[in-house]
Order: sequence, then structure tokens, then C-alpha cells
Amino acid sequence: MPEADAATAIAFVQIDAQTFAFVEAPLVPAARPVPGRAAFLAPRFSLEGGPWWLTARGDEIRRVSVGEWERLFPATPALHTSPRWLAAEQRRFREGFETLQARLADGRLRKGVPITRTRACLDAGQAEALFRRLAARVPALPKGLVAYGLFLPGDRSAGPEFLIGATPEILFDIEEEGRRVRTWAVAGTRRAEPGAGRALAESAKERAEHWEVVDDLLAQARRVGGPVAGATIVRRFGSLLHLVTEIDVRPANLADFEDLVRALHPTPALGVSPRGSEGDSWLRGIDPGGERRRFGAPFGIRWPSGDGRAAVAIRGLQYFQGHLVIWAGCGVVASSDYAAEWAEALDKLESVRTLWGI
Repeated sequence: MPEADAATAIAFVQIDAQTFAFVEAPLVPAARPVPGRAAFLAPRFSLEGGPWWLTARGDEIRRVSVGEWERLFPATPALHTSPRWLAAEQRRFREGFETLQARLADGRLRKGVPITRTRACLDAGQAEALFRRLAARVPALPKGLVAYGLFLPGDRSAGPEFLIGATPEILFDIEEEGRRVRTWAVAGTRRAEPGAGRALAESAKERAEHWEVVDDLLAQARRVGGPVAGATIVRRFGSLLHLVTEIDVRPANLADFEDLVRALHPTPALGVSPRGSEGDSWLRGIDPGGERRRFGAPFGIRWPSGDGRAAVAIRGLQYFQGHLVIWAGCGVVASSDYAAEWAEALDKLESVRTLWGI
């Protein structure tokens, strides 16, 4: 992560339907949050590399309303030219699918998430203007999605970078000063079309994929306290439907934000099942150069009380070194069909372009 304290940065995450945790100020990478101050969490997917946390020098991180958001990010004209998106990387996805199938066939893994991306060129001089234009769309996003974003101005060598998205998936909320944790299993996907909700709810493949996530989260949550899973429902998030199960945990001890990140990330919704060296090896193999950066990583806010939210950074765009990138992944189990999974990945890429008007 480049140094962010030489110029103004922006970070935000939606904390309820009407409120955002927000900062527009110089930010400083930190190994741990400063006691008594809020901090944003912004690691890469691997949780490796530089400091996880971004802190402000003062008390600039605050809660802002939708009305104040609209004053901070007024609607602006479109860019002079629209990005020209390259075709999605099918070879990357196919190789991930095939190497996973070998592990599913002999029982080494039960589920994994192959990934793909589409890219477009964007001049560094347009990066901040595009980020602000995308941020102006946040109040109009479909209900249920959680918006998040980070803009770092960089320096002469690195240049600016940003991340912005609207995720259906929250890794966890810590509430009541660490006495309550909630997490959500979100897996299984259909386009939001007539009859799709019932088809999703009744699909044996989609339910198997979803319950890999539920079972994994319950197992990890038991390390913290006694988890209780709610009913599995179908929810709409923009143009897509997902199966969702809420899990409520009452920790035996006060919940620690960073410990929960390490325990829960990545869930099988973005990672593998079961967890372990075999799955870790496969995840490194599908992205050996770490190009996914923050796609699927936890991104969130920790308040001075220890409470906070970690969202899962999907359904968004990343900008770095001249390239605007959208990533997508699909949960694959032994019964998965390649053509159907590739079509789902394309649907997800298109849903991001549609969601953000780009």
C-alpha cells in the first residue's frame, strides 16, 4: 500500500441505509488502529503485504448522512470518453475451473471460486474525477447493497489508485461494544428474472454451494462463541438474486476486529472449502501474481469502541497504474457445469458495469 499521507485521500463504507463512515483527509498506513480513534481496514485479499489499517491524524473519520453525501459528491457530467472494456479473461477462469475440478473429484476440496476479470485503460489524470462521479451514484444504488470505497492519491512513481463497489456480502458486524457479532452467508446466484427466486431456492447445486458457506461460518464462529443460524432466504441485490443466511454470535469474550478478520476471511463464498493447505495452494495458483489485489478482501471501519463493519469487496471496480478492472468469481462444486458458471461470471461483470453506469 503506498503512503497515503502526502495528499488528501477518501475512504468510506456504508453502515446502514442512511449513514456512511467517511473520511476525506490525509491517511496514514498503520499496523494497528490508534487507541481512541476510528480506522479503516483495507488489506489485500491474501492479507499479506503492507499495513492493513488507514488512520487519520485527527478525528476526521465520521458518520455522514445521505443528504451530506449528496453535498460532498454532487452529480457530475460523464467522462469525455467511455472506457473500452476488453473481453473477459476466459482462459484464467477455465484454468481455475479445471484445476478445481481435479481437487473436487478426488475429495481434496468441496468448493472453490474461480475468478476472471475485464479491463479498460484510463489515464491517471482522470482517476479522481471518475471516482467522484461513481461516488455520486451511491445514494441511488439498489436497496440492500453496501457501498464502500477508497481513493489514494499516490505519488509521482505510483500514481493514484482506487477501489469502489456495492457488495451484497458483509463479512461481519461487531455490535454492542464487542458483545454481539453478526455474519452472513451469501452464495448461490440467479439473474433477477420471473421465476428465478423459486428456481434458486430449489436448486440442489446452489443450495449445496450455499451450505458450504454456512457450515464454514458456523465452524469458524464457534471459535468465538455460540452461533445461531437463521432461515435461508432469497434476496435481491440489484440485478442478481442470492441465497442469504444470517448467523448471530454472542462471543464468550469481547470480539476483536482483527481476530475476526483472520478467522472468517475468506469464506467459501470467495475462497475454498474446506480451509487448509490444499485450498490455500489452489487460491495462490489462480492468482499467482496477486493481480486481484483487494477483490474479495475485507474492507471496513473499526470505531474506537471496537465495534464496526467489515464488508466483502466485490461488485466493484479497482483502478491501478492505468487500468480500470472489474473482477468476478463463481462458486463451483462437483456438480457445477462449466458453461453455466462462465455465463454467471459474465452476468456478474455486466451487473457491475450496469450498476455503476460504466
